[in-house]
Amino acid sequence: MVAEAEGRTRWGVFALVAAPCAVAVAVMAAAVLNGVLAASVALAGVPLQLKVDSLDGNGLSLYATSIQPLVGNTLPVAAAGISEAKISGLCLGIGADVPILGPIGIKATSNSDITASNLVLNAESLGGDLKAGNAVVGQDASAFTVGPAANRGAPGTLGLQAETVTLSNVTNKSYGLIAGTLSINGVSINVVPGSTSPC
Repeated sequence: MVAEAEGRTRWGVFALVAAPCAVAVAVMAAAVLNGVLAASVALAGVPLQLKVDSLDGNGLSLYATSIQPLVGNTLPVAAAGISEAKISGLCLGIGADVPILGPIGIKATSNSDITASNLVLNAESLGGDLKAGNAVVGQDASAFTVGPAANRGAPGTLGLQAETVTLSNVTNKSYGLIAGTLSINGVSINVVPGSTSPC
């Protein structure tokens, strides 16, 4: 049955992962490549941190699964996708403990609006506010009718889909990305000594 979800159930909170992470991870790649991106990224098993002021999107799909990084143990994630998104006020960060130098972070920020399409990611954790339009909770993830075509689960996998999504005040950690296209202007990238959580 189709219903309006306001983000106050476990599935509503879970759905917060989808859109902002996909866009934010894609933005990091765009900052490096300085333009429009179409790429698939091998999984390193290192989480990316992000904060987002607001996001408006169409075609949200989400289901629970696991990933296997190139090094390390299998990780439980939310496979999340969004067909089209517009995001404002983004900070994306990665960090590591570097021998001799200690904790170091890299922070990418943009105050410009970012547009993106066909984003799929593997997300770990989140916080924020969600409003989803025409949401379906309990959808079989192999039979999604919205969201990127690449974001489909095995038959019998529990999923969530929504025709529209609005997100605000979002914080998140995620792994890995497949991106269709995105457009961004005015990216700033800075090294942050002494912190592995620069955002």
